Amino acid sequence: MAAALLAVVSGPRAGLVVPVRGQCAVIGRAAGCDLVLPDADTSRRHASVDLRSGRLYVTDLGSTNGTLVDGVPAGPAPVPPGAVLRIGENAVRVEAAHAPPPVASGPAPPDAVTLARQVAAGHVADGGRGLRLGSRPGRPTVPVCVDLRQGSLGLAGPPVALAGPARWLVTQALAQARPPRLVLALADSARGRWTWCAGRAGHVAVGARQCSALVTALAADTTATGATATGATATLLVCDLADTPVDHAPLAALLRDPRSPVTSLVVGGFADVPPALCRQTARLTGDAGTRALLDGRVEVVLDGVSEQWASAVTAGRHMSSSSGPIS
Repeated sequence: MAAALLAVVSGPRAGLVVPVRGQCAVIGRAAGCDLVLPDADTSRRHASVDLRSGRLYVTDLGSTNGTLVDGVPAGPAPVPPGAVLRIGENAVRVEAAHAPPPVASGPAPPDAVTLARQVAAGHVADGGRGLRLGSRPGRPTVPVCVDLRQGSLGLAGPPVALAGPARWLVTQALAQARPPRLVLALADSARGRWTWCAGRAGHVAVGARQCSALVTALAADTTATGATATGATATLLVCDLADTPVDHAPLAALLRDPRSPVTSLVVGGFADVPPALCRQTARLTGDAGTRALLDGRVEVVLDGVSEQWASAVTAGRHMSSSSGPIS
């Protein structure tokens, strides 16, 4: 039986939950660790969580960047349930195995672990709090949020690095009480990145010709129905066009149309997020691919989730402890 749970609530492996079995669990970048956090700021064997006399202790294993427990360096005192460890770019919450935190909603969008539990328990958000993009550097309990109702969001950076954050944003949107209609406009090379949610999509367009036809159809829909953003089912258009040459003008016109219920998440390379499409832009910074600059001024440690996690949560399931969130 697990003595405790280690729940990754923020960072590149958000949503992952692993049990502390036996007397010790090692956290680090190496594949043999009990909790693997593969970001550059995490050491190969970074820290351990030890069970001694019924209490949990956190020990830094000589890591390069140190281990914080609720904002202070790990020390000899026992760690209470609910304590948050900062390891590299990740925030890991220590939970009692027999009594995980309740799934009640708070004033901010939930972290990935809480969202998975909410979905599994049948509790879903109303979408009024926006979507959680990540957290402030050095302050993993302070979320940074975006509201797609205020305008489309562009994610700029290498597509592989953007996959986890993009999955996280779309999963949150689909978990709402009134989820948007999901529509995918993809480059052929991007198709594999979105198979996890293709079954939830109302339409999937691949390649320049199909994507252009899709935008034309959405614009015609808006004109024919006279829809307004508050009077129609919202549509989330995910554009992952990478190397596909597409005329952006019709899409920009659609997104600017005040009658249109369409908002967009644009995923592209550094040069592939046209400003005309996005009122908000999160641009990756540095080499690690874990941080971004939102609208050129707010630094964010991006949350990212795995394809397996996103697929399971979108389907309304919780996952086994070996692969993702548990309840």
